[in-house]
Amino acid sequence: MIRKLPKSWVRFGLKVGIAGAVLELTALGGTYLFWKKLNTDQAFRYRIGSNYPAVLEGYYKIGDYWDPEKSLESRKFDQEFFAKAVKDNTSFTTIGYVLMKLTEPTPEKLREIHGTKYKDPEVRKRNELILKKLKESAERKDPVYLQQSTDSTNQSNPQQPTKREII
Repeated sequence: MIRKLPKSWVRFGLKVGIAGAVLELTALGGTYLFWKKLNTDQAFRYRIGSNYPAVLEGYYKIGDYWDPEKSLESRKFDQEFFAKAVKDNTSFTTIGYVLMKLTEPTPEKLREIHGTKYKDPEVRKRNELILKKLKESAERKDPVYLQQSTDSTNQSNPQQPTKREII
């Protein structure tokens, strides 16, 4: 019989070590690229500050630690840029609103669309009821799932039948 030699632990350790080193170098490179982008691109800092404010605050704290004067200057420039970006976003929203109003259908067109949609009165009543319920739920301040049921058949605390009722 031919016996199989056991695999060397040294070879296994070498493979795991190389994989760990590659993983660590990849993480280090990714961190460096992220830091470089954060350090040089104001628009990227704005996106990070909008979506992940804790990351931007950490960036500023590290800057305060290394060079407080330059960090304050950087914060000032960032605040000016962020204010301009907010103003630009507001103008885009205004343009979007104007375009929406320009493409809005006329009342005659709306009546024509709604007139051809519901031929069956039952379907129309059901859809109007659904729209009414949706509108009521949208106007409420507290969510529907937090409200207590007003039904007489409240299932949250059902009463157990007595032995006489069962028999």
